[in-house]
Amino acid sequence: MWQHFKRTINGVSTEVYTLIRHVDEFKVGSLGNSSVYNSSIQGVNGTFYGANVLGIAVQDGAAVRPSSSYPQNCLKNGSSTVDRNRGTLYRTTNGIVSVKKTVLAKDLTGSLSNLKWAIGGISLHLDQTLTKSAYDTLIASEAEGVGGTADKRPRTMMGYIPSTEQVVLAIAVDNANRNNANYGITFYDARTIMKDLGCTMAIHLDGGSSTSIRLRDQPQDGPEVVIRHKVTDNAQQVTAYFDTIWFQQYSPSQWTDL
Repeated sequence: MWQHFKRTINGVSTEVYTLIRHVDEFKVGSLGNSSVYNSSIQGVNGTFYGANVLGIAVQDGAAVRPSSSYPQNCLKNGSSTVDRNRGTLYRTTNGIVSVKKTVLAKDLTGSLSNLKWAIGGISLHLDQTLTKSAYDTLIASEAEGVGGTADKRPRTMMGYIPSTEQVVLAIAVDNANRNNANYGITFYDARTIMKDLGCTMAIHLDGGSSTSIRLRDQPQDGPEVVIRHKVTDNAQQVTAYFDTIWFQQYSPSQWTDL
């Protein structure tokens, strides 16, 4: 299912898209030289990137963008010279979904071969009750290099609801400046969204100008349509997506539906 709604978070009128499906359909993949917006996938942009991928991006025990010049590409949170101990959401080959801070993907389970998928981001710490100040302090080192904890930007998030075995992919943008990378919400605000969507574990993926979503909707009274949003035309390298041929059904939210 998918949702599109508006809600005010800490004084910011925020536009949110969600895409929610069973965990068995979820994958981490490469976008090649394309972007989520211009692809055929149903999903969102993935982890951080620069010249190389700067976060963990693993599918079936292997890097989704292997590089002969940088063997750690997609297998590490951070760059070739900087380690980042960041929140990583992952699923083991025996079906267990969890979130953990790590630098290297192999340390999540002891071996890459034990990973069904894994993707790195910024911890949202949904298992704790935290004020904004406490949360900001907790993630300060994780957020280094990708904006300060007070920055308001477009956000991309991924979470998990164990009771229904569903993965939640979401983006959030400033309702009045929806295509501007300099407007949006904080990491803590993103945490609020994912918690209110029912997730018990979640991470923040790459945000800012990279924030994008794409899906296929089947209205009750018309032909199938593509629903998509982008902030810019960045080619984001990695995607978090659902491997399905099926369209999505729109579902009302508890907020102001758009």
